Amino acid sequence: MRGQFTREEYERACAELELIPLNDEECFSREIKDRRAGPPDHTFMETVSLRLAHDRGWGIMAQLRQERKDLRWEFERRFPRGMSRQDYEEVCANLGLQPAPDESIRAMAANYLVREEIEDLPDINLFVANFRDMGMFSERRRGTAGA
Repeated sequence: MRGQFTREEYERACAELELIPLNDEECFSREIKDRRAGPPDHTFMETVSLRLAHDRGWGIMAQLRQERKDLRWEFERRFPRGMSRQDYEEVCANLGLQPAPDESIRAMAANYLVREEIEDLPDINLFVANFRDMGMFSERRRGTAGA
């Protein structure tokens, strides 16, 4: 099982070993998050430092997964039949996303479903578009498309 440090746990581990902690962006970088071992020319302490950063990267991923799970639960509660265009635009504004035109939503939702199978955390734009796609489907079934 891989380690998953919170920021506080990571900083405490670094302090105990007198290492300088990396910022979360560095810990979550592909270079560190996907690394299994340090390069052969690294010292023992450099390898330990990378391992701690690696475990912090996985801690960030666990946190993001939980946030996405919570957001999914919230969306399913608020939008059980998917989002209307207005709901979609409001959610995008709240999340700082650029809303996609409805003509693009179906492809984005399909892309999300494919990526959900193979990625740890598909793009948030695709995640939100999936709920708009469900809303468009509901609108077509009710004959209220564009309403």
